[in-house]
Amino acid sequence: MNQAILFNDNATYCSDKQCITFTAMQQGMRIECQIATTFDSSEDAIAHFEQWRFDYEEQAEELIEAEAFSAQGIITLKAYK
Repeated sequence: MNQAILFNDNATYCSDKQCITFTAMQQGMRIECQIATTFDSSEDAIAHFEQWRFDYEEQAEELIEAEAFSAQGIITLKAYK
């Protein structure tokens, strides 16, 4: 894992946007990472994120290094099921 990219321990679920959001830091820049997926509850979404955390962080790291940012500066990840 690239030590230049640090991940925040907290993830949140927004039912309105239907996505899990977490953040990364690279060279002092805060990067929002989103996983577009639906869950019945915030608790289910966070449990899912915790189960797949390492894989999501690895996917985010690859996308950040590839500079695959959206026009809004967000990294969008594919959801694991």
